[in-house]
Amino acid sequence: MKISTKYNFYIRIDCGYNSGMGHFSRAERLINILGVRKTNLILDSNNNQIEKYEKFKKFFLYNHPEKFSSEKLDAIKFIKIIKNKKNVVVIVDDYRLSKKWEKLVSKYCLKMICID
Repeated sequence: MKISTKYNFYIRIDCGYNSGMGHFSRAERLINILGVRKTNLILDSNNNQIEKYEKFKKFFLYNHPEKFSSEKLDAIKFIKIIKNKKNVVVIVDDYRLSKKWEKLVSKYCLKMICID
């Protein structure tokens, strides 16, 4: 079975206007290396730069003007998205998220890849 059909990939990145597209570029390269075709992208809020990447299904954690406020709240919102999914692999590239976030989310996924 191909890796792309066996697992559900969810990428959590900080893709705000201040952080640039570096997080997204790293995650996209990793997905391409793994050969995954269907990936879910979980972002803080809508960023016009992301619109051109149509191959990803996008989820937004915060509605404007709401913003990231704590790791715990972010983890709870993230878990709501992945909670009922099977074979979840999470790729996280966000400098604001630490071991606290990872501990909360890791209970709902098979594997977690953290890019730091």
